[in-house]
Amino acid sequence: YISGGVDQDLFQLGRSDGKLSFKKPPSFEDPIDSDNDNKYVIEITIEDDFSSSSEEFSIEVTDVQETPKFVESSYNIAENQIATLQTGAIDEDGDPLVHKLLGIDAQFFEIDESLGSLTLINPADFEKPIDTNKDGTYEVTIVATDGSNQISQDITVKIDDVNEPYNEFKLSSSTSSTTLKAGVVFS
Repeated sequence: YISGGVDQDLFQLGRSDGKLSFKKPPSFEDPIDSDNDNKYVIEITIEDDFSSSSEEFSIEVTDVQETPKFVESSYNIAENQIATLQTGAIDEDGDPLVHKLLGIDAQFFEIDESLGSLTLINPADFEKPIDTNKDGTYEVTIVATDGSNQISQDITVKIDDVNEPYNEFKLSSSTSSTTLKAGVVFS
């Protein structure tokens, strides 16, 4: 059983198999041991009917190269807007990332290779979709690498309809036709 040590509350010892494990997986970047140096100190005692023995152990957590992660996979943009979306991956190790853009609608976007931000090149019109399958939802894949690990994320960008004011009105009769600009008074 775990009988002591300044970090004993962070561990558990299996009764049937005797395996020592953390109650919560540790993170090298965020140590929670007593002095925040990634060296966890515990004491384990073994006993039987005749004797007991205790020994102190130091368990050191070392850093591993973690895979970058994406946060979002679906975005919306109001029509007739050029928007920049923060689509880049996050690297818990703080390593610089390189992003690249793939997919059936990649030609409609630009990507900032270091930040991973995605910008629609031209404003999209909800009523006249130009994405590859003409459904008003752009589909791309962003690939991010930190030099050791690579991850990809399928991203969808849906164009939302907005109310648009009319700029011209056409009046016609059997003898003539007139086009008026919005704001013009006709008498």
